[in-house]
Amino acid sequence: MGLRQPAPGPTDTMIIAAKTALAGLVQRQWKEEAPIRALGDPQPIPVAWQLTGKRALMDHPQLIIGPHLAFSGTAARCRIAS
Repeated sequence: MGLRQPAPGPTDTMIIAAKTALAGLVQRQWKEEAPIRALGDPQPIPVAWQLTGKRALMDHPQLIIGPHLAFSGTAARCRIAS
């Protein structure tokens, strides 16, 4: 019994066709999933936050946003956690 020749590898054309097919499948899946997950919803996600006096829990402000740190909310309704 002789040794069998290995199967030939995919051609460039086959690889391009596979990439195109995969891209189409992923795009179709995302078009179906995006509305289910409300990814196109223009409303921001409400996020609760509170200030803290614990420096170990906060990063350095200049690393977060640069020299001008600003919040769009106010701390008037937030309590400082200890």
